[in-house]
Amino acid sequence: MTLEKPASPGAADWRGARCVLFAYHEAGFACMEALIEMGAPVIALFTHRDAADEEIWWRSCAELAGRFSIPVFAPERIDSAWIARVAALRPAIIYSFNYRTLLPEKVLRLAPLGAFNLHAALLPRTGGSTP
Repeated sequence: MTLEKPASPGAADWRGARCVLFAYHEAGFACMEALIEMGAPVIALFTHRDAADEEIWWRSCAELAGRFSIPVFAPERIDSAWIARVAALRPAIIYSFNYRTLLPEKVLRLAPLGAFNLHAALLPRTGGSTP
């Protein structure tokens, strides 16, 4: 017997909600891939450039975005000009998956349905790229 969770009043809202992703590394790729497979409207990806001194073994979020014609941005830091660019995208939801930089509160407040983060360890105590 399979039980289905009853839909909440706003349950379908997220399915058509414009998503902006801040993602990097294997976890970012896996989460972005899952959203795309679910049909989430991913309208932009913010990611990091790979460091020349790093051994890159993970799948590229930027390459995945390219396969689906999703615009990719890789700013060195999220300053006021970039915050304005994110605001112009009018995201309903912001997701952060293994993004290496703490997002400014002004960015988090841009998404009326919320901003959600997935990190490999408890934040802020065990933050950083290798918790």
